[in-house]
Amino acid sequence: MLGAIAGDIIGSAYEQENIRSADFPLFTDTSTFTDDTILIMAIASAILHEDNYAQSLKHFGRKYPRPKGGYGHLFQQWLKSESAAPNLPGSWGAGSAVMVCAVGIVFHTASEVLEEAKKCAEVTHNHLEGIKGAQATALAIFLARTGKSKPQIKQEISERFGYDLDSTPDEISTGQTHDESCQGMVPKAIKAFLASENFEDAIRKAVSLGGYSSTLAAITGAIAQAHYKFIPETIVVKVISILPKEFRKTLERFSVRYGGQSTPISLPLREERILLTDDSETIGLVQRRILNEAGYINVDLGGHNGNDVLKTFSPGKYAVIVTDFKKPGINGIEMLRKIRQQDPLIQFIICSASLSREWFYRHKDTHRKEEHDLIREIGVSDILSKPFLYHDFLNSVNRAVMHHYFIKTVRWTGMDMSRLYISYYNLSKNS
Repeated sequence: MLGAIAGDIIGSAYEQENIRSADFPLFTDTSTFTDDTILIMAIASAILHEDNYAQSLKHFGRKYPRPKGGYGHLFQQWLKSESAAPNLPGSWGAGSAVMVCAVGIVFHTASEVLEEAKKCAEVTHNHLEGIKGAQATALAIFLARTGKSKPQIKQEISERFGYDLDSTPDEISTGQTHDESCQGMVPKAIKAFLASENFEDAIRKAVSLGGYSSTLAAITGAIAQAHYKFIPETIVVKVISILPKEFRKTLERFSVRYGGQSTPISLPLREERILLTDDSETIGLVQRRILNEAGYINVDLGGHNGNDVLKTFSPGKYAVIVTDFKKPGINGIEMLRKIRQQDPLIQFIICSASLSREWFYRHKDTHRKEEHDLIREIGVSDILSKPFLYHDFLNSVNRAVMHHYFIKTVRWTGMDMSRLYISYYNLSKNS
């Protein structure tokens, strides 16, 4: 989702005066979020709080009534009315494709993504092309997020929606006009992603297409983040600094629940020591490689036996322990309970094929209640389902490391937690 917002902000500076080159400053004095970001945040907030899409859109639209880019005339009329849902006959604008970014991240199957994207788009865009553009974007994000290759994404979107994705951004940039339709913009945005080498390259290619560059780059950015799993810290820090506090909070909450890069981790924190213990040596090696590539330099493999981990553990040595649930000798939860008795500050992440983040946060029955209560008592930072996603795992560790740093510093200095968070955020923003 942050990828879409980054694309919107970067593209906003070039919407009125298009640039036909990929060589341009990513941020200028006029770079800001537009109506696209507001719609994205409205849908994400609705999903987080299980609210009605229309109510959330009206709430955010009224709270931010005059964004750069502006809302459509009929949408503005609806914001001023007391009508529960907008009635926008024949609307096929690309706004439907932008605002469904969260749908491609949250739902677990292609059929669920398509159904929810349709439901979301129909609130404001009831034309067939408006719905199709939303479904194509959400499905492309889902396919990228779940590890499908670019050729697979291209084939699936082309065959299902009839989009021509064969031409390159260079071939379609000449003569590009301000076409705001889904059928005009969504294929171009996907082509920019398909031709890219990394996240930044994808955004640059999208903006260079001209036209409504913020919307194009937002769609491209959403798919690119899902595929590349990483946004450069320089972009993340700048984007976060531009967003209102409310948006930053929503992004962080969304990331905590559903995964996705939302805030940068400062390089000094990557010196914190992390212990990985899994009954599969292969999984441990994969986890270590992910963390090493992200800059973490002190990552230890603790073996697969829980009792062996307990014998070698020493309080204060590690910031984070990542463990599986089922282990020889002693299960992961019991191992963590014993470690918690020795180290009150350490952060725990459980990777499990039988437990999940959704199970923990939405636990409403007595199924596995004892395990649920023990996890809550121990203070587990996160639960990741196996097979885990690259960006979900990395962001879970990032958050745990940052939280360990916060509470450790508070304990050492007696500093107020809220002041510490502000100090750290400002340090990250300016680094």
